[in-house]
Amino acid sequence: MRHITMIAIVTMLATTALAARAKTMNVQVREAQVRQAPGFLSRILISVPYTEPVTVLEEKEDWMRVQTGSTEGWMHHTALTTKRLKLSGAGPDAQTTVSSDEQALAGKGFNSDVEKQFKERNAKVDFAVVDKMEKLKIPVAEIQAFLKKGDVVPVEGGAK
Repeated sequence: MRHITMIAIVTMLATTALAARAKTMNVQVREAQVRQAPGFLSRILISVPYTEPVTVLEEKEDWMRVQTGSTEGWMHHTALTTKRLKLSGAGPDAQTTVSSDEQALAGKGFNSDVEKQFKERNAKVDFAVVDKMEKLKIPVAEIQAFLKKGDVVPVEGGAK
């Protein structure tokens, strides 16, 4: 009986220690990818939207092993913040709404006034090209085919 009690106590202490190490962070970008391995070329398991919380299980250099729902994988630390983020309307008198992109940028201190000032200081820059690049979406299957054709194997060991 003493043996079973001792095992139960050790198990409880280990579980408590693991729970204390895990921390919750929030996605601070429009959409963050949870990847199979810690690297940008690793296979994307799921995408997590702005403000969603994830549980950090482990940290490895610039990458964090996270859990969201039943999915466990890796996210780059720049996609996460310890700040509590929340999408919400401005109340019943609000005349306009904002997109999740605008909300994410505002959360980082970037807004239309900051953008206007930047454009004024950089009047010769063709921002239409930047806007076009931001809209470019390359399907994951296309990226994987490109990597396979070029025999590119990510250092972190992600699938080609």
